[in-house]
Amino acid sequence: MKLLVVVVVAWMGLECSADLQVSMETTERASKTIVDELKALKLNSLASFLDKAKLTDALKGKGPFTVFAPTDDAFKRLSKPVMDALNKGTATAKDVLQYHVVSGRTIMSKDLKNDDIVGMLNKKNTTINVYQPMNAGKIFTINGVDITKADNKADNGVVHQISRVLYPFPNGTVGDLIKYSEAHKTLSGLLDKAKLMTTLQNTAQMFTLFAPTDAAFKLANMTELNKLNDTELSKVLLRHVLPDIYYQQAFYDNESIMTVSKETMVLIVGVGGISVVVDMIEGYVNNPNHACTNGVVHAIDRVLFK
Repeated sequence: MKLLVVVVVAWMGLECSADLQVSMETTERASKTIVDELKALKLNSLASFLDKAKLTDALKGKGPFTVFAPTDDAFKRLSKPVMDALNKGTATAKDVLQYHVVSGRTIMSKDLKNDDIVGMLNKKNTTINVYQPMNAGKIFTINGVDITKADNKADNGVVHQISRVLYPFPNGTVGDLIKYSEAHKTLSGLLDKAKLMTTLQNTAQMFTLFAPTDAAFKLANMTELNKLNDTELSKVLLRHVLPDIYYQQAFYDNESIMTVSKETMVLIVGVGGISVVVDMIEGYVNNPNHACTNGVVHAIDRVLFK
């Protein structure tokens, strides 16, 4: 039986120029399959859920496949409704599991590039990031999730072990996340006022937003902030934005990065977490790594404004 799937792959944040059609042969079996490799790596939860969702036979086929495989501990951190769906093999379970599979390609770690966008079997995209901290080896992430054990080869593809389940799916842009967030109503209003919301909803660009919560704005000098004209307000808001995707794994202590407002942001990384400093104003990252379709949002506890 042939199962035809369309895998849409886009590179460097750009839309794909052509669809890639791949035929998965479930009748042709590889000798050491992806499923065998999952068992060898003791990724028993994933293997079990694939079986319950009736996806095992496909991954024994000719392929090739690239599987980003969560550990057993990763699945334990999911909510009860999602775990119930996985145990029952529902349509939701298939959607979640297929979001961890690339069909038609064997993607080794050497092939991964920063800001690569890779189409998954459920026709949703993931974002690959590759970081090189000072005095450390490369860090590979997919949607901000660490790839902890890469390049586990099978005859019909490769398995990369990851530290968390790729769920929930990124469901909107950086701007969308703020617009619909119950914790960022003040920031959303200011972005609209400064005409920056559409910028952060642009899928042709990648952003990292350090987003002050409503609680953070209650501690800010709102009297002075409200006096700013649109140009001045725009500069204040853009000092919270970096022009690329930086998950928390990318940061190292005393790292300096230029913001979209052309000001220097300094990262303070310690045992207690991560803080960002612009113009000697420090905000603590209290809720990091919210993946979006065009970047990532980190919530912070202070507005970077005097």
